[in-house]
Amino acid sequence: MLCLILRLTRAFPISLLVFFYGCASEPKGPPPAEQAKAASETTPARVEPTPTAPGAAENPADLTVAVVGPYKITLADLTLLTKEREAAAQPAMATMTVTDVRRRIRKEHLEEMVERRLLILGSKEHPEWVKGGSVELEVKKRLAELGPDEVERRRKIANVPKESFLEEFRRYVREELMQREILRREVNEKVVVTDEEVRERYERDREKTFHRPQSWAVHHIDRFLPRGKAAELPALMERMEALRSEVASVIASATAPRAKADLMVP
Repeated sequence: MLCLILRLTRAFPISLLVFFYGCASEPKGPPPAEQAKAASETTPARVEPTPTAPGAAENPADLTVAVVGPYKITLADLTLLTKEREAAAQPAMATMTVTDVRRRIRKEHLEEMVERRLLILGSKEHPEWVKGGSVELEVKKRLAELGPDEVERRRKIANVPKESFLEEFRRYVREELMQREILRREVNEKVVVTDEEVRERYERDREKTFHRPQSWAVHHIDRFLPRGKAAELPALMERMEALRSEVASVIASATAPRAKADLMVP
């Protein structure tokens, strides 16, 4: 679960996910007997689609493309999120076709949908982590950012009544907040660096990382002095030459080019 949470830290465009649960298939009633039997076996069995009546034509949009726990993802759910990108799909290379690009788009979005549902399953164990007031504040904020025209455009794409759209949007926002809370509790709060670990790291790599050898910076000393201090010039020049000789001697005694360079760092 942790690795899946980490993968979810990449940002999903809200324009692609705002209808996510408005059109996703919700579990209805108990699972089919075939699924219950498969769950009791040690080797997971492939979930078979519900058989249709003899002579009845199966609707391709109702085809199940993935099952995550009680959640079923249909082809209609997937294409609702991908149809805008699919309509604008253009091959990046001559060896690719539009069909290849659309297939890749669907694969990427299906993976995101599966990961999202896995996190939702985990968040349902702790509904108390997100309060209703915080959800409403976030909903108002996002609706204001989108603006009424964009909200209406997305509602029409989702093809649902306004009341249903807003209700599903609230559920979507709540699930987003739950995912953030899971990430914070399961990852951020567990990545704690103690003072002892910091000190141990410092002591272990002090010479290599946190220490710079003693160095000198020799700057030019202007020979101009006020007339009243002209007598001090010879002594100052002698001192400057002594410093130059000392620095040159230390650099010459260094045994490696890196050591020489370290000594010359100002």
